[in-house]
Amino acid sequence: MYLIRTLHKYISLTVCGLWFLQALTGTILVFHREWDDALLGVPAAAVDLKRIDQRIVIEERRHPNGGVTVLTASGGLPGFYDLYLREPNGTHLLRLDGKGDVLRDRPFDFDYASMTAFQLMYLFHTSLFAGETGRIFLGLSGVLLLTTVAFGLQLAWPPRGRWRNWLLPSRQKQPAMTWFTWHRAVGLWFVAPAIIFISAGAILGLIEPIDELLGVSTQAPNVAPKPSAAFHIPASQAIETAISQYPGSAFAVLEMPTEKSPWYRVRVKAPGEPRRVFGTTAVYVDATNGKVLASYDARTAPFATQFAMDTFPVHTGEILGLPGRILSLVNGLWLMSMIALGFGLWWFRNRQKAQARLRARQA
Repeated sequence: MYLIRTLHKYISLTVCGLWFLQALTGTILVFHREWDDALLGVPAAAVDLKRIDQRIVIEERRHPNGGVTVLTASGGLPGFYDLYLREPNGTHLLRLDGKGDVLRDRPFDFDYASMTAFQLMYLFHTSLFAGETGRIFLGLSGVLLLTTVAFGLQLAWPPRGRWRNWLLPSRQKQPAMTWFTWHRAVGLWFVAPAIIFISAGAILGLIEPIDELLGVSTQAPNVAPKPSAAFHIPASQAIETAISQYPGSAFAVLEMPTEKSPWYRVRVKAPGEPRRVFGTTAVYVDATNGKVLASYDARTAPFATQFAMDTFPVHTGEILGLPGRILSLVNGLWLMSMIALGFGLWWFRNRQKAQARLRARQA
């Protein structure tokens, strides 16, 4: 037990600052999309896809050297959308209402000074501002956190018949022991769901190498390049076509056609998918004639693909709906509490040892 206790203490002290910031940003991000839409202070407008078509045409004409690349649901309140606009000097993100009116225009590239607080927190939480390298580092950090939690669970596991005492913190004569009882009890209260959330987060950080290992891939249609002048199908028609392929589905993401890829790729959330908004079921619609070139039903994908796709809604709690998202928020608060209690325990124990050494020298 001495080795496990030592590893648990020093690994935690080394990495606890990063873990605390990850827990803090993750807690805030659970409902950040709803907050972001609400902070606009604009009521949701009835959705009119034809008006959104008009907005896309307007932006394409305004930016002949760039153009619209992606349209997505905002992911927050219903009736808000994000339009990604590529320009020679970077990408802009336009927040639209359901009528296609622009509510906000912000740079989307790594211009940190112009990003919203939510964008900055999201980049930190998912990549430490370091792209794929940062994601892999966070994945390994998650594995280390999971290991430390396992060590702590082994140290805190109650003897037979002592569960009630172990689950209830108590006031002790020495402050360090009081902090210890709180650290042990709070840890045991939520450790089971925490292991699930932390494991999913670690997998997300390592998802690209895991995808390669499992052979996860989706095949795009094999269609010859076509000139953009032949693209006669508006975005609204592509969205309606995709939804008609999966009745009861909701629009999530639309990728605009290019000359090399002359189709719309429309992602929808099909009934039964675990994601709250951004489903991974996809339909490829020919931009020249509106025909369906291919479709991909995430619900019937191979196990390896479903495992990779479902990791995100497990980490965010979306897989259980609103109760799951609340659990995810509680998980962040739990981890911050565990770090604070553990640090307090270490500090009081060190102070207690220092006072004992001082008394010994004075004796």
